[in-house]
Amino acid sequence: MSAQCATCADYELERPKFVRLTQLSRQAVRDYEDLRSCYEELKQHYEEQQRLAKKYRNENASLQLKVQEQQETLNRLQNASEAVCEEYGMLRSRYNAETKAASKVLKKASQWYLENQDLRRTSQILWEKVAASDLRLEVTCLKGELERSESSARDLAAKNERLLAELDSERTERSRCQKRLAEMEDGMGRLNRVSVLAAREYFELRKKFEDESERNRVHEKEAARKFVVILNTTP
Repeated sequence: MSAQCATCADYELERPKFVRLTQLSRQAVRDYEDLRSCYEELKQHYEEQQRLAKKYRNENASLQLKVQEQQETLNRLQNASEAVCEEYGMLRSRYNAETKAASKVLKKASQWYLENQDLRRTSQILWEKVAASDLRLEVTCLKGELERSESSARDLAAKNERLLAELDSERTERSRCQKRLAEMEDGMGRLNRVSVLAAREYFELRKKFEDESERNRVHEKEAARKFVVILNTTP
């Protein structure tokens, strides 16, 4: 009886401790369940962040490829524009040279025409000044001079015809050059507009790529931070 009482007394003494340990154990279980639930939630969030990061990486790779393609297109347009400018400069120089040559031909033809007119006037004046007594001698001399003048006139006419043919050829070439210059100027205008649009799209894509990259870095840092927090709080 005495031993039984002692046992009861010990039980009564230990009971509060047992109750306290039971409460602590239950509290620990609840805390563990809460932590586990939080861990699962954070794990899902982390996996979602990983999925988004992978998606953003794929999108960034696609954007980077598109940016590279736009850069290559821009380089090709720039090279084409430079080639067009160079050809335009060559055509412009040739056009100026041919215009100058045509002007010289016209000036020379006008000079020969005036000389021929002067020669005809001189012959007419000589005929009027010849006296009756010296008419035969003067006629003979004048006939010789006239024949020479006519020969010179024929030569001048032939030269004029050649010059006119050259002038027509130069005018045709000049018209062709003017048409080509107009086409080149129109082509340069189109190339400049395409270059501006390509450059604008390139910089917009580059800005979007940089923004996406920055957002990915932020998401990855946040996911890594939360994962470290989970590891540190998990018992």
